[in-house]
Amino acid sequence: MHFTILVVGDDPKKQMEPFQEAGSGSIDQKYLEFEDVEDEMKKEWDDNKPEIPDWFAGNRITLSAKDYKTLKTEGLVQIIGLSDSFMLLKEGERRAGHYRTTNGKLSQDLYFDILTCIKREEEREDGGRNFFYDVTFRKIPKPKNSRPQERYPSFESFVKNYHGHEERDTKTNRFGYWNNPNGNWDWYVIGGRWMGYFTMKAGKYGTIGRSGSGGNAADYDADRALKGDIDWKRMETIRKESAEKDWEAYHNHVKNIKASKRTKEEKRNELQCLASQYDCGKDKEKYISERTNFATFAILKDGEWKERELNEDREIWDKTWQKILDSVPNNKLLTLIDYHT
Repeated sequence: MHFTILVVGDDPKKQMEPFQEAGSGSIDQKYLEFEDVEDEMKKEWDDNKPEIPDWFAGNRITLSAKDYKTLKTEGLVQIIGLSDSFMLLKEGERRAGHYRTTNGKLSQDLYFDILTCIKREEEREDGGRNFFYDVTFRKIPKPKNSRPQERYPSFESFVKNYHGHEERDTKTNRFGYWNNPNGNWDWYVIGGRWMGYFTMKAGKYGTIGRSGSGGNAADYDADRALKGDIDWKRMETIRKESAEKDWEAYHNHVKNIKASKRTKEEKRNELQCLASQYDCGKDKEKYISERTNFATFAILKDGEWKERELNEDREIWDKTWQKILDSVPNNKLLTLIDYHT
């Protein structure tokens, strides 16, 4: 996932260094600690647990109730226009699927292999694109379970093939891995998906970073600038105007889709894609407030990394973030970074 962090002060590269995740490129050994997992895995082996399926189904696919019933009773179902951009389905794969009942609960899993799979895309009225799969699923038995000592000839084989540890660590002669307990990123770039984050005061300038992998254009003026040169009030105004336009555009699209002559399934698919694009599934005031706020997900100041907890109330984090920013002098450099974890 990608997040934003505001780095306070000079040399953001040096400041980010202690928070690099292990295994994500060259990293100074002084940041790493060895995580020993040998005793834990040996207990699993000695207890002959857990039960291990002979294949793994991966991400579950949500089917319609009709398609689920057809697959369950007839053993084969063809689906035209299965909508999910993140499933990455391929012919020959084995997967699992369920449907959501009227009370919101998930049904029991069905297991199937993918006989045919064609991915297609369609252009929306707003210029964006929706992705669909035309697929044929064939029901197969659920994976069989077996215990570790039935599946593998030795403890070392169990560790290698089930847990993925090829060999013991050369320094400790134990199974485990080296980890940075403070690791928060495996990749980052100044700007990135949020390139042009800051709006500058008249006659003041900052520098632009690099675009994200999609080659996005800069939103506003700069990604690195002195705090006092940034027009924070104008940033808020511009974001509010943009949020109001997007809100109106989203609800106009919804109205047009509902009034169209498309099938119920086509309308459902388009509305799902539209909701993921605009994220307007909340009241207007809350949506505009969240879009107007420019607090980053994390902030790094004086060697201390603070970030919003995923379940933390947004308003609480915004106040924490603003308090830290208020403590920064106007002559300090601020850098907006897009980081991945």
